[in-house]
Amino acid sequence: METNQAFTLICKTKSLPQPSAFALDLTAQCYGQQDSPETCSRILTGNPQFTADLLRYINSPLVGSTAGGDPVALVLTTLGPESVANMAIIFSLLSQYRYGKCSHFDYQRFWQKSLARGAAARALAIQHRNDAQLFLTYGILSAIGDLALATAFPEEYGNLLLKNLHPEKAEHKEMQLFGLTTTELTCGLLDSWHFPKPLIRALQVPADPADGKPLCQTAAKIRKILTLAKHIAKICLFELPLTDTFFTVEQQAEELALPVEQFAPFFDQVVASWQTASEFFEVSTLHCPNYHQIKTMDDATLAVEPGKQEPLTILAVDDDPITLLCLEKMLSAEQRTLLLAKDGKEALELALEHRPQVLLTDWRMPLLSGIDLCKILRKTGVTQHMYIIMLTANESDDQLVQAFDAGADDYIIKPFTAKVLQARISSGERLIRSQQTISNDREVIRRYAAKLASTNRKLQNMAMTDFLTGLPNRRSALQRLKNLVAEVQRYGEPLSCLMIDIDHFKQINDTYGHDSGDSVLRQITRLLEEKARSYDMVSRWGGEEFLVISARSGTADTCQLAERLRRTVENHDIRISDNLKIRLTVSIGVASWCPDFHNAGELIKKADEALYQAKAGGRNRVELVTTPFPAPPPVS
Repeated sequence: METNQAFTLICKTKSLPQPSAFALDLTAQCYGQQDSPETCSRILTGNPQFTADLLRYINSPLVGSTAGGDPVALVLTTLGPESVANMAIIFSLLSQYRYGKCSHFDYQRFWQKSLARGAAARALAIQHRNDAQLFLTYGILSAIGDLALATAFPEEYGNLLLKNLHPEKAEHKEMQLFGLTTTELTCGLLDSWHFPKPLIRALQVPADPADGKPLCQTAAKIRKILTLAKHIAKICLFELPLTDTFFTVEQQAEELALPVEQFAPFFDQVVASWQTASEFFEVSTLHCPNYHQIKTMDDATLAVEPGKQEPLTILAVDDDPITLLCLEKMLSAEQRTLLLAKDGKEALELALEHRPQVLLTDWRMPLLSGIDLCKILRKTGVTQHMYIIMLTANESDDQLVQAFDAGADDYIIKPFTAKVLQARISSGERLIRSQQTISNDREVIRRYAAKLASTNRKLQNMAMTDFLTGLPNRRSALQRLKNLVAEVQRYGEPLSCLMIDIDHFKQINDTYGHDSGDSVLRQITRLLEEKARSYDMVSRWGGEEFLVISARSGTADTCQLAERLRRTVENHDIRISDNLKIRLTVSIGVASWCPDFHNAGELIKKADEALYQAKAGGRNRVELVTTPFPAPPPVS
C-alpha cells in the first residue's frame, strides 16, 4: 500500500490527533494567502482567549516583547501570521493530548522531547538569522507522528514500543503493522494542516525524495537544523547511549558553522530556553546539567578530574572569639569553604545543613560541649563520616581516650601554631580525598554493573524470545522442558505437551503474501495464549508450529486443552485485511511423559508423531500417542 493511500485510510478509519477547528481555520488562512493579515485579524478578534494566551507568550522570556497597543495587531506584528497559526495548533494539541490510551507511550516524555527539539531549533534559527518562532514550532511538531500512532493504534503501537527495537527495525515494523512510518504520518498530518512544502520535504525520508529531485536550499537548511535539534533533544533527555550522540551532534554543529568549542555554551543556552518553554506550556521537565557535565557523566565516568577537586568544606567552632578569629585567618584558602560557629548548638545546625568534610571543635563550650557534639554527629547518618579534630588545652591520657571514644579522629593541643594546624588539616584532607576516590570508584563499578546486568537481561530475553510473535522460542521451550523433566524424574509428577501446526499455512503466504502470513501467526498466538491455562507455556517451535508445555498435567486434562484450542481456532475469524476475513484450522499432537522416556527429546518426538497422525488423518483434529502417565500407587 502506498504511503498516501495508507494515510488516507488511517484518516478515514482511525482517530488521529486533530487541532481545533479554530486552529485549522487560522492555519488555512495564514499560509500563503494574500489577504491573510486581515483574515487572521478577524479570526483572532473572534477568539479573545487565544489572543490573551499569545499575549502572555510574547511577553514571556521566549519572545520578550514589551510593546503595547491593540492586542491582535501586536500579536500579528510580533509573531507573524504563520507563527500565530502554528501556535494555535500547538496550544490545541497540548490541551487535548497530554494523556491518552496508549499505556506504553510516555505522553509527558513526548512533550518534554518535543519542547527540547523546539528550543534547539529556535536557537539554531537565531544563529542563522532564520525565523526563530517558526523553527520553534517546526521543532515541536516534527515528530507528531509518534503521538498519532499512539492515538490511532494504542494497543498495537504500545506493544511495538515494548520491543524497544532499533530505529530502522522499528520503521520496518511500523510499515508492516500500519502501512506507513511515524515520519510519513508526521508529513501527512503537517501537510493536511497546511504547513509549507519545504518543511514537509525536509522531514521526508530519504534525503533525496523518490521523485529524484534534490532538496531545495530552504528544505535542505530546515532538514539540517531539525536533525541537529533532534540529537540535542536526545542529550537533554539522557537517551542512552550518548557516546555516539556527542560525536554526531558536534559534527553536525560544525556543518552549521557552530564550532565544537562554542557548542557547550550553545547547548546550555538551549537547555535554559527549554526549561522556560516547559514552564510556559506547563509541561514538567527534567533537570539537565551543563554539556560538559553530561559528557563527563556518560559511561559512568564519575571520578573527579585531576586538578579539579571540589573545595574542602571546614566547620570551625569555639566559644572564644579570639581563637575563632585565629582559626579563620589560618584556615582561609582558595580551595576551601570555611564555616564558623560560636558554640556547639550553632555548630550542630551548620553541620546538618552544610555537611562539611572537616570539623574543628573546642572541647569545653556552653550549651553543647565538643564531646557531646562529636557523639551526636557520629550517630547521624549524614554526618557520621565527617573528619573531626578536637581542640583541647589538656593532653592527659584519660581525656584523649575520652575524645577518641566520642568519635574524634585527631586532636590539637592549645595553643597551636599555623604550621601544626595546616599539617593536621592536610592529613585529614588526604584521608577524605582517598575516601571520595573509593566512593567514586564504587559508584562507577555499580553503574557499569547495572548497565551490564540490564544489557545481559535484554540479550537473554532476545535470545529466548521469538521476534515475530513475542512467544518463548524453541531454545526457551527446550530449557523449560529440561527443568520439568528433572522434576518429573525426581517427584513423579505428570507432564504433557502439545505440538500444534496451522493447516495449509503455505497457501496463506502464497495467496496473500508473507506480511499476511506474519499477521496470521500473531493472531493465532493471541488465541493460544488466551485459551491456554495460566500454568501452560505456549512457545513458537518454528515456522507455523507451536509447542504447548503442560506441567503437572496428565493425558486427560491435556487432551481437553488440545480440543479447546482446536475449536477456538476453528471458530475464529482471522483478519487478512480490513475487507477480508478467513477461517483456519490446526492439527494437534498430544504426548504425555512415560517412565520409559529418558529425556525431553523423546517426549517431543512422540508429540511430533501424534501431530503427523493428525495431519495424515485429515487435519483439524487432535491425536494422542498412547503413552499415558501411570496412575500413582495406592496409599497404604
